[in-house]
Amino acid sequence: MRLEQVPSIETQIIPPLSEDIPTSETARGRRNRLRRTAAKLLGEEHRTAKCGHAPCGPQVTVHQKSNGRCGYRGVYTCCSIWACPECASKISARRSTEVGELIKAHSKAGQSSYMATLTMRHGLGDNCEHLRKTVAWAWDQLLRSGAMRRLRDQYNIIGYIRSMEVTHGQNGWHPHIHVLFMARNFSSAELTAVADSIFDRWKKVLKRKGYEACRLGFDFQRAKNADVAAQYVAKWGAGTEIAKGSEKLGKAGRSPWQLLDDCGHGDKWAGNLFVEYVKAFHGARHLTYARGIRELYGLRGPVADEQLELDDDLPEYDEGGEVYRFQHGLWWRLVREKLTIQVLEAGEAGGTKAIDQLLDRHGIAPSQNKPPPHNVYRTPKTARGVKVLNNGGIKLEMRHIANEYRRSK
Repeated sequence: MRLEQVPSIETQIIPPLSEDIPTSETARGRRNRLRRTAAKLLGEEHRTAKCGHAPCGPQVTVHQKSNGRCGYRGVYTCCSIWACPECASKISARRSTEVGELIKAHSKAGQSSYMATLTMRHGLGDNCEHLRKTVAWAWDQLLRSGAMRRLRDQYNIIGYIRSMEVTHGQNGWHPHIHVLFMARNFSSAELTAVADSIFDRWKKVLKRKGYEACRLGFDFQRAKNADVAAQYVAKWGAGTEIAKGSEKLGKAGRSPWQLLDDCGHGDKWAGNLFVEYVKAFHGARHLTYARGIRELYGLRGPVADEQLELDDDLPEYDEGGEVYRFQHGLWWRLVREKLTIQVLEAGEAGGTKAIDQLLDRHGIAPSQNKPPPHNVYRTPKTARGVKVLNNGGIKLEMRHIANEYRRSK
């Protein structure tokens, strides 16, 4: 069924944010600015409103990774790949590594990977959520079809990795699917035959819903290497994607991050489109694997976005150590004055002294709570003293305190 009209969206009064846009900014500063724009659009109830600045612990600390990059700990992270450009960038980078491991294992077995793009014709009056669900449904029906099962058996297609993306252009919303098919090496004739078979089946599935497949948008080619394949399916929210900013991509349209950037420059309609997009993709999965494909090569199963966002940072930060510590009052002042990114850049340039100098230039008293030596955490043990713990002992100590509390009850 085709929708003739886009459902009305409540028009929000979004003031131009051009005063927040510096003349020159780093990629990290750009992502942070776009995240603030997303928070203003989606409102205080959305999880992006707290991402990157709301404390989730007694203190906020600056830690340095082994590669010299700094980051915060003790700050809330929303882990939203659809709505938050900062979290999307981190998650997509780790997803790319995860996919790259699988493709490299597949290549070592003497096999090849093939990149396919599946899309459909759409109009300016089509609703984003309806299009997203239609594309997802069509992909599911394609996999379930007998023709696709026979194709897998004939050409030894052992699995796939699928991702979904969306842009907005002259013809409205443009959701599309990127697929990596993992199979044996195809000859030129076989490559054409497989591509034609997949497109013909895709066209028949969409026709059942009253849509037409777009041959111009269809693509099927061999991936040159594992890095190209991983970038193809896991690029959503990557630094290169967000760095495109407000550049227009012609018929391809604008990505959600470009809509955010245009909204920051005063385009209210772009802000409304971004809100519609976030509502439409809420709960959708960005990346899916064929069942058992990772286990086939002895790799662990795909990790949830939240786990990717939170787990992988810890060893890197612990190796570099703690650089600075902020009490809540001082931290909120940094947030209000939009100095959080400058603090990280100062920490990377000169450590604790550079952060002190930055705070002094802005008339802020440096924090009196400097990090303890040797990167240890202090956890209260008794009323008489303090026990010094390394990172490995924190969980055991917390468990001990919880058991004592339960016994006292």
